[in-house]
Order: sequence, then C-alpha cells, then structure tokens
Amino acid sequence: MANNKFDIMKRVALFLGGLLLFGHHVLAQTVTLRTTVDNYVQGVHQFATVKLYANTGSLNIGISTLTTELILTAPVILDSSKHTSVLEIGDNWLNDYVKDQSACYDAKIRAGLKSDFLEYSIPGSLDDILIATMTFQINETNLASFDLDIKCISVILFNIETDNTIGGSKYQFENQEVSTPSTVTINILKGFNFATTVQAVTIAEDKYSEEPFELAAADTDYFESTEWSEAQNDLVAIVPPKAQFTGIAIERPDGTRNGYGDSFEDERGKLKIVNGVIQYTQAKDYFNEDGFTVWYQVESTSDVTDGAKDTGSILIKVTPVNDAPVVTITKVNEQDPENLPEDQENPEVEENQPLVVEVEVTDVEGDNFDFAIDDEN
Repeated sequence: MANNKFDIMKRVALFLGGLLLFGHHVLAQTVTLRTTVDNYVQGVHQFATVKLYANTGSLNIGISTLTTELILTAPVILDSSKHTSVLEIGDNWLNDYVKDQSACYDAKIRAGLKSDFLEYSIPGSLDDILIATMTFQINETNLASFDLDIKCISVILFNIETDNTIGGSKYQFENQEVSTPSTVTINILKGFNFATTVQAVTIAEDKYSEEPFELAAADTDYFESTEWSEAQNDLVAIVPPKAQFTGIAIERPDGTRNGYGDSFEDERGKLKIVNGVIQYTQAKDYFNEDGFTVWYQVESTSDVTDGAKDTGSILIKVTPVNDAPVVTITKVNEQDPENLPEDQENPEVEENQPLVVEVEVTDVEGDNFDFAIDDEN
C-alpha cells in the first residue's frame, strides 16, 4: 500500500511539474485530425463510413484523451440503431488503460478514447493513425451530396519522455484553423454498383508481351453494374456497364487516399490506364498460374450516376507456354561456323570420315531434353 501511495504522489508531482514547465517554457502541442469518407450500397439503402485519423507530429508526443462528435442532420436517418462507432485499438496501444468514449445518438456519433490518470492511449506518430470508424445510413430518396459538421470536444496530449500530460493541448483538422470544427462531405453514389463477374482473367504466357491485353469497364465478359432507377424504385442492371477505370493498385490499398495509381511496372510486366481502360503488357517469359490481383477504382459515366465511384478487384492468371528449345551450332570440325572458309560454307567429308558438329541447346523453362539423330537423312 505504501508503494502505491508513493507512486501516486510521484505522479501528482510530475503532473504539477509538467504544468509549471508549461507555464514558463513549454508551448502548447497540437494534434492534427483528418477524416476520409467511403460510401457503399446495401440493397437500396446507402451507407457512409467516416474514418477519423490523428497525427501528433512527434514520436515523443502521445494522445491521452481524444473525443470527437460527428453531428448528424437530414438526409442521414436520425436513428441511433442505424449508426455505429468503433474504436480502433492497435496491438501496441496501452489497452488496459483505455476507456472507449464512442457512443451513438440519434443526431450525433461520438468517437474517441480516454486513458487512465497520467497514461497515454496512443503512441506518438509522424504518420496518420486510424482512431475510429463511424457509419450511418442515408435516406435513399436523397440524390444530392451534403456536408456534416465534426468537432473535437476534448483532447489531452502526453509527453512520453517526461511521463506527464501536456497542458494547453489543441487540435487542428486538416486545412482548418486551430481548435475549429470541420466539415465532412458525403458524396451520394446514387446506387451505382460495379462488380467483377468472373473469378479470373486467363491469358497465355507472352501472348500480350508486344501488344497489351485490355480490360474495359464496359466489357460484359468480365464486369457488370447496377444503378438506382427512380421509375422502378429499385436497382437495375446496366448492360453494358457505363463506366471507366480511374485507378489501379497491385497491392491492397490501405483504405485511405493512398495505394491507387495509373501505372505500375515490375517483374510481371506493365499495368496502366489509358482512356479509362486497363492495359497489361506482359513481361517476356513471365507466367503465374495462381494469378495476381489488380485492385481498381471505377467511375460511372452514366447520365443518372455520372461521377459516382466504386472499387473492386480482378485476378489475372498467366498460363505457361512450352517454348521450343533453341539449338545453336557452335563448331563444325573444331571451327567456328561463322568463320568457315568460303569453299567450306557447306562442309562435306569423305565417306567413313568424321563430321564433328558441336551444338548448344537452351530452354527457357529449363526442361530436360534428349538428342536423337535421324539416320535416314
């Protein structure tokens, strides 16, 4: 018990000392907040997901407490049972000290965390860390994009080196002034859904090493799409899909703004987007029967859902082709066949005299092979 009392007194002293230092020498610290928005359609109901990220800008500055509120207004369905707020807790966070501050109300979603006395819940970071994910449902009759307000109602940072909280902690949303709320723009998808209809695209080795293989979003052999029809009050198929590709990735995107591009090249060959079409030019002699995944971003070009976006992936399998071995004559009777005298360009030997021909055989696949001599010729 005495040790616990001493520990508490020590922590109080450190805390007061930290406040004193702040009053004389230490400037207030600011955590930078950022949000991203994803939309998806489930049946005829549209949902939006808002992800909250934080960046302390220093490995020595952690987060002790952070609480934000997303203020919900129409056309969001103001029903707490249709909202979710999930705190993301990394394996290296001090989970034993963290209290989940997340909660859902009809007109707002709260997301955040609070650590116990003089502890930090999130380590310092130079990069954005995902803090929480909030989802809500949108009235399906709404077809216009809209903004929601998000604000930070509590923030306390923690100096990991000195083991005490930092007085005067502030927050700043990306591109906003310090300690001011921000807005989150919800772009309506208008019911645009795009999907891959086949498990994999299969092409032969080297078939498209000169001219690229092309995947168009409007190709019904591989893709399909649906969009919302007010007349039918339902999602209807659009054949062929009215869409174009706007981004590709060869590694699974991380869910933020990173990962997609318009051109990639490695040992498999080159992938790029040209006029909304994915082009794949194979690397010479490359094959992969298991296939590799290409993730894509796609955008609707339909008048009804113009500009609406979706994402997906497709598997590309490259089947091997057994290339014929290459036979090269390297010597004829100990002479280089490229440098034979003019009168010996077509070597001849007398009967019962040896004609020694040395050959080199190469095989791309590395297969074993046998030699045979045609006695009849």
